[in-house]
Amino acid sequence: LPRWARSAFDVVARPKLGPVGRAAARAFSQTYGRLVADACGPDARPPAFYADSYRQAAASAAAQSKLLLIYLHSALHEDAAAFCRDALATPDVERFCRSRFVLWGADVESADGHALADALR
Repeated sequence: LPRWARSAFDVVARPKLGPVGRAAARAFSQTYGRLVADACGPDARPPAFYADSYRQAAASAAAQSKLLLIYLHSALHEDAAAFCRDALATPDVERFCRSRFVLWGADVESADGHALADALR
């Protein structure tokens, strides 16, 4: 395998995540829901993020024969709010994600999100 492929496999197989996986995933899911509601209104329907650790999300994706879609959010990025509002919170994207993926998200400022962002660089 090429070096980049081995690196990608190592990230997926053995992520270096902090011990706060489940709590961080649930907090992100709630925070993201509030962010979308503030940006799009209370009727907006953000995609449902898997509210458990990265490892559990990966195991769930494998058990369901789905791909794991990872969203790393940074509130500091200038396009983050527009991306959440105009892309992730649209009904078509929500349906597409629900039918084909297990969606896991983290804020890059959390221990898990930061570790995974570093591992993917």
